[in-house]
Amino acid sequence: MPFASENLGEGVKATRYVTNEHDAVVRGTHWVWRTRGRDIVMRTGTAHLAVAEALDPLLEVLARAIRLADDLG
Repeated sequence: MPFASENLGEGVKATRYVTNEHDAVVRGTHWVWRTRGRDIVMRTGTAHLAVAEALDPLLEVLARAIRLADDLG
């Protein structure tokens, strides 16, 4: 799904559910941007699905706060 960030522009957020070797369901989420010839990726993953859902809004705030070091000066 589209995911916009003021610092990095238009990106994508993708969430996937898979099973691990112990048959536990694991949730993995990626936030991805391509800007100025660079790939920027933030990834999370856990088998604690309720915690992942609860933290999702905070992780989106974190993802939107990411910026390139060039922009800090």
